[in-house]
Amino acid sequence: MKINPYVRTVDEDGEKVLFDTKRGLFYGIDEIGADIWRGIESGLDIEALIILLQHKYANVSKQQLYIDVENFISELKRSKIIKVR
Repeated sequence: MKINPYVRTVDEDGEKVLFDTKRGLFYGIDEIGADIWRGIESGLDIEALIILLQHKYANVSKQQLYIDVENFISELKRSKIIKVR
Protein backbone atom coordinates (compact mmCIF):
# COMPACT_ATOMS: atom_id res chain seq x y z
CA MET A 1 0.00 0.00 0.00
CA LYS A 2 1.22 3.45 -0.80
CA ILE A 3 -0.13 6.82 0.30
CA ASN A 4 -0.78 9.13 -2.63
CA PRO A 5 1.70 12.04 -2.67
CA TYR A 6 -1.04 14.69 -2.51
CA VAL A 7 -2.33 13.46 0.87
CA ARG A 8 -1.21 15.24 4.04
CA THR A 9 -1.91 14.27 7.65
CA VAL A 10 -2.40 16.23 10.84
CA ASP A 11 -2.45 14.73 14.36
CA GLU A 12 -5.36 15.85 16.53
CA ASP A 13 -5.48 14.43 20.08
CA GLY A 14 -4.64 10.82 19.09
CA GLU A 15 -6.75 10.99 15.96
CA LYS A 16 -5.68 11.98 12.49
CA VAL A 17 -7.10 14.25 9.86
CA LEU A 18 -6.22 13.38 6.28
CA PHE A 19 -6.19 16.18 3.72
CA ASP A 20 -6.47 15.45 0.01
CA THR A 21 -4.73 18.52 -1.43
CA LYS A 22 -5.73 17.53 -4.97
CA ARG A 23 -9.47 17.70 -4.31
CA GLY A 24 -9.51 19.87 -1.18
CA LEU A 25 -11.20 17.19 0.96
CA PHE A 26 -10.65 16.40 4.63
CA TYR A 27 -11.13 12.97 6.23
CA GLY A 28 -11.21 12.53 9.99
CA ILE A 29 -10.23 9.12 11.33
CA ASP A 30 -10.59 7.81 14.87
CA GLU A 31 -7.94 6.21 17.08
CA ILE A 32 -8.17 2.76 15.48
CA GLY A 33 -8.09 4.30 12.00
CA ALA A 34 -5.06 6.33 13.10
CA ASP A 35 -3.33 3.11 14.22
CA ILE A 36 -4.02 1.55 10.83
CA TRP A 37 -2.82 4.72 9.10
CA ARG A 38 0.46 4.71 11.04
CA GLY A 39 0.96 1.10 9.93
CA ILE A 40 0.38 2.09 6.31
CA GLU A 41 2.83 4.99 6.71
CA SER A 42 5.37 2.49 8.08
CA GLY A 43 4.95 0.24 5.06
CA LEU A 44 3.20 -2.63 6.87
CA ASP A 45 1.09 -5.08 4.91
CA ILE A 46 -2.33 -6.26 6.11
CA GLU A 47 -0.94 -9.27 7.98
CA ALA A 48 1.53 -7.13 9.91
CA LEU A 49 -1.21 -4.57 10.62
CA ILE A 50 -3.42 -7.28 12.11
CA ILE A 51 -0.61 -8.48 14.38
CA LEU A 52 0.06 -4.93 15.52
CA LEU A 53 -3.62 -4.29 16.21
CA GLN A 54 -4.06 -7.61 18.04
CA HIS A 55 -1.57 -6.46 20.65
CA LYS A 56 -3.32 -3.15 21.24
CA TYR A 57 -6.94 -4.33 20.90
CA ALA A 58 -6.76 -7.77 22.53
CA ASN A 59 -10.51 -7.77 23.22
CA VAL A 60 -11.31 -7.71 19.46
CA SER A 61 -11.25 -10.99 17.54
CA LYS A 62 -8.75 -11.50 14.73
CA GLN A 63 -11.64 -12.04 12.32
CA GLN A 64 -13.20 -8.70 13.28
CA LEU A 65 -9.83 -6.95 12.92
CA TYR A 66 -9.49 -8.35 9.38
CA ILE A 67 -12.97 -7.12 8.49
CA ASP A 68 -12.34 -3.66 9.95
CA VAL A 69 -8.90 -3.27 8.35
CA GLU A 70 -10.13 -4.48 4.95
CA ASN A 71 -13.12 -2.09 5.09
CA PHE A 72 -10.92 0.84 6.11
CA ILE A 73 -8.36 0.13 3.38
CA SER A 74 -11.13 -0.28 0.80
CA GLU A 75 -12.50 3.12 1.76
CA LEU A 76 -9.04 4.71 1.51
CA LYS A 77 -8.60 3.17 -1.97
CA ARG A 78 -12.08 4.27 -3.06
CA SER A 79 -11.32 7.82 -1.87
CA LYS A 80 -7.95 7.70 -3.70
CA ILE A 81 -6.06 8.34 -0.46
CA ILE A 82 -3.91 5.25 -1.00
CA LYS A 83 -3.11 2.91 -3.82
CA VAL A 84 -2.34 -0.76 -3.52
CA ARG A 85 0.71 -2.05 -5.35
